[in-house]
Amino acid sequence: MRFGTYEVDLRLGELRKNGIRVKLTGQPFQILAILLEHPGDLVTREQLQRRLWPSDTFVDFDSGLNAAINRVREALGDSAENPRFVETLPRRGYRFIAQLIDSRPTNATLLAPKSNVSPAQTITGQGALPASEASERRPFSRRLLIGGVFMLAVLAVAVALLSRLSRRSSGWDFQAMKLSRVTQSGNAINVAISPDGRYVVYVLREGEKQSLNVRQVATGSDVQILPPDEVWIWSLTFSPDANYIDFVRSEKPNFTDTHLYRMPVLGGTPHLAMQGGIDFGSSYSPDGRQFAFLRVANSGPGKVDVLIAKADGSDERVLATRPYRDADIGVAWSPDGKTVAFTTSEAAKKLRSSLCAISVADGSVREIYSIPDTIGRPRWLPDGSGLLAPIGNAGQAFRGQLWFISYPRGEARRLTNDLMDYQLCCLDLTPDGKTLVDTELATVSNLWLAPVGNTAKAKQITTKEFAVGGFSWMPDGRIIFASQDGNLYAVNQDGSGRIRLTPDDSSNWDPSVCGDGRYIVYAAYREQKRGIWRMSADGSNPIRIADETFAIRPQCSPDGKWVVYVRGPSWTPVKVPITGAKPPEVLAQDFENGFGNPLRISPDGKRIMYLASPEPPENPSSPSASNPYQLKVIPSDGGADLYKFDWPASASAPLWAPAGDAVEYALTRSGVTNIWRQKLGGGPPKQITNFESGQIFDFAWSHDGRQLALTRGSESSDVILISNFR
Repeated sequence: MRFGTYEVDLRLGELRKNGIRVKLTGQPFQILAILLEHPGDLVTREQLQRRLWPSDTFVDFDSGLNAAINRVREALGDSAENPRFVETLPRRGYRFIAQLIDSRPTNATLLAPKSNVSPAQTITGQGALPASEASERRPFSRRLLIGGVFMLAVLAVAVALLSRLSRRSSGWDFQAMKLSRVTQSGNAINVAISPDGRYVVYVLREGEKQSLNVRQVATGSDVQILPPDEVWIWSLTFSPDANYIDFVRSEKPNFTDTHLYRMPVLGGTPHLAMQGGIDFGSSYSPDGRQFAFLRVANSGPGKVDVLIAKADGSDERVLATRPYRDADIGVAWSPDGKTVAFTTSEAAKKLRSSLCAISVADGSVREIYSIPDTIGRPRWLPDGSGLLAPIGNAGQAFRGQLWFISYPRGEARRLTNDLMDYQLCCLDLTPDGKTLVDTELATVSNLWLAPVGNTAKAKQITTKEFAVGGFSWMPDGRIIFASQDGNLYAVNQDGSGRIRLTPDDSSNWDPSVCGDGRYIVYAAYREQKRGIWRMSADGSNPIRIADETFAIRPQCSPDGKWVVYVRGPSWTPVKVPITGAKPPEVLAQDFENGFGNPLRISPDGKRIMYLASPEPPENPSSPSASNPYQLKVIPSDGGADLYKFDWPASASAPLWAPAGDAVEYALTRSGVTNIWRQKLGGGPPKQITNFESGQIFDFAWSHDGRQLALTRGSESSDVILISNFR
């Protein structure tokens, strides 16, 4: 069936525009299919819930449906304010309003073996909408629906019966599952649950500061046990007796200088349990006498150590060393005490993530499961039959869902199928296996334009349909930006004329326009590699110019002849010609990329700026002996430092000022981000924007220096609790 320049093939589950496939799958495509079944009719939110989220699944329905509708509108180039296709009826539902042409043969069906839409989810045999819920009926041919209702109903019953048998045999009880939000602030960013399931400890983000809080699950009452400070806190772990909470805290001004602390759950003085060396979540042995943890620093670039130590932090020893790239990973000690499971990600010939088991007795390692996607923090089920873990889908910008991986066979099964983004860092499970917690992240980020020196006149030019990532200016004033789901777009300064430049289904990030506007360079995920690519300004002729396994943050030079980027997992800054004819050239060895920091080419193309690793502390035995990062400016062909000075704690990655005589950065104070400028020649920094609300994720000046583009918005993260699933 067709509408406008779009065509929908319900049999194949595909949406096309002018013959080119548009990325729309899963529940968003199913919603579009349901709306097309009833053009002109109101389809209520409740009906969509019954059709797409049956009783044997658990989701945050409101946020899931809103996100799905936004993805439909994004694929159609539609908007909620001025809809051409999907109209919102506030608090009621949605209606498809465009003229529809049914171009299918009369004997077609909505389901076929090649369909990428699950028959259990796309059931069109539930009949037409009740007359009481229809509004402004419009003519529509239903030739397909009459012939397919009976067969689809039979199929739905069969699928339901098989699903019930599967649930009984596997021990999962999806119908009884309950999902709830433990927090509502949008600022809970890490979590652990007590062994008895009564308490949840979480990190509360308060602007640039973080605190530690305890929530009683039954009553919802909160107690702050660690006051806010300008530090980072993560890796929360309850002691087996539930009396203490372990956490890793950074030191100022170097956020990579971290130590393990232990404190009473209901408040008290934190005790330094282990100085340094814990990079991800820990896990206690069943008897509580030891704990396992991971350490990246001591194994060299691209390696991670699995260690165990006594509960007091003494007598640590390395069990195994494995490949590692930058990702949230974790460790879990088995219920029988014999095995430590851990996840790791590597970037050798291809990107892959694996769940491994290591014998506590002899240190032998066995890989249980591997996948191109990223596996996060694992947790054992109480009977040792397998582990739960969040997995980030590489084809969907690494959006996380919850999975079960059996042990020892390594058979994986997806447990959630919703539009939430479960974080890879933070899954925790009670010892009885009945209750789990995680954090769920939602990002709102839009493009804004402000004239130089007048942020009061800043205007938003993109809608809230999806989050905007990195971006770059074209010489003609257009902006190239990446969406959160991995697509690249071009848009005019007033928000009009939005064009998608990457029609394929792969993930793309970090666009950078070359100075002459001829090419755009970007990072792209292809064939289990994240390499550096180049395309023409209109999106045509994509070519890989650096065949890396893991590369990020490309930037094209002003003359369009060369590109710099960062090669992982060792975070090496390199330079390559735009043609890709020569191998990459290493620029520096002390580059620091712990937070995704890029290299920056000066406006004249003669200098490169980057953040360097901190100097070693003078007194390593002191947990407060932390040194700041260094900002360095070097010649574009490498060489001795031209400038070097300390970089402010909490500042974003640096960018060049338009004149090339200063650097700029975003700094958040009291939850509000503004931009500051620091002259290379010295002197105090100067604030150059005056926003009174919101966060700034990225910014860049136009080629003439008259306009400042920013991505502004917010990140909302809350604790999700799921119970009664076994």
